[in-house]
Amino acid sequence: MNAVLIEETEENFLRESIPPAESVAEGDPRSKTWLAANFNSGGSVSTGIWTAEPGTLKVRSYPVDEVFTVISGDIEVTNEDGSVVHVKPGQSCLLRKGWSGLFRTVEQTRKCFVTVDG
Repeated sequence: MNAVLIEETEENFLRESIPPAESVAEGDPRSKTWLAANFNSGGSVSTGIWTAEPGTLKVRSYPVDEVFTVISGDIEVTNEDGSVVHVKPGQSCLLRKGWSGLFRTVEQTRKCFVTVDG
């Protein structure tokens, strides 16, 4: 088993996403995802790089557990109870499966992520 570099390469490019209008609270939060690895370890685990333009998404029941670290930019996560978590470069955040709230990309942002499903 070899170490894997998590980076934005043509080979790792997964998709560009334009969220449906009903999920957008403000802006144009389109994003791009590069998937460096996907494996099974008691559940499906994925890791990669995600970039997004400024905007806010309304999230209802996040589909996976995710830990991410902001590399550049600024993310603001508003929980259903109104509490806000600001995630700046070098900081990490955990979103649990089933989380609901607002996910705001304050400025063009790049993050490294790990998701676990199952």
